[in-house]
Amino acid sequence: MISLGARPGLQMVIVSKSGLNTANAAVRVKHRRVDAVEYCSDGGTQKADAACIREAMRTPPDTTLRGNCISGAFSSFGRRLRFDGLTPGGETRERPKYRVVEVATGRPLTTATADSYFTVMDVFRALCPARAPAVGKE
Repeated sequence: MISLGARPGLQMVIVSKSGLNTANAAVRVKHRRVDAVEYCSDGGTQKADAACIREAMRTPPDTTLRGNCISGAFSSFGRRLRFDGLTPGGETRERPKYRVVEVATGRPLTTATADSYFTVMDVFRALCPARAPAVGKE
């Protein structure tokens, strides 16, 4: 599973993997209807709306996630990123333990929700499990 956020049902299932831990790692993901229903019912607290389920089932722009585990470059749902290892200067409240850079801007991600740092780390971990930190260690 690749988590897309903290809300129940915000996840995609991995349907195939190839070349993990290499310069040509690839993971194909897809939505499952059961996850869309869970998302649209807010974790079971309300009835799922059909329009919401249809929208949740729409495929993100890039359902094949790719990475170069040697260089650290990888894609995450249309974003180009690079895993640089431990953050220089160490971890702070906003600065995560591991540095991931948005290639287009050169800006390191923060732990702010808008940066989707933990989703990005799930993607890198799926592609490069030998290089990525374990869940909860990032």
